[in-house]
Amino acid sequence: MAGGWTEKAEKGMILVTRVTDSVAHTIEMALEAPLLPDDFVVAPQLKKIYVNGEVKRAGDFPYGRGLTVHQAITMAGGFTDKASESSTKVLRKINGQEQSIQVNLDSVILPEDIVVVPRSFF
Repeated sequence: MAGGWTEKAEKGMILVTRVTDSVAHTIEMALEAPLLPDDFVVAPQLKKIYVNGEVKRAGDFPYGRGLTVHQAITMAGGFTDKASESSTKVLRKINGQEQSIQVNLDSVILPEDIVVVPRSFF
């Protein structure tokens, strides 16, 4: 009824704020879930992750729950022949400060994480 999704919307889910007993609760709901009168529906903005360094197509990519470092690198076209695969790290904001986290390819990443693939010097 609202005219559909924009290109910036997270298309797989909606947030619904519902007042029950004078208390507002916001919950994530499936797209097929029934709504009640006075529900407030929000289509959240698409979350992204970033991949840079020695990958074939560095850039930003849509985030999905359970996304691993390996999947993010695959989205970026895979490692280049100059990549130091074992030195891959993730930059993540924790309590407002960017921190570097050592990861392996099976590590799960979070929205707004930056996957950094450094160059191998050998």
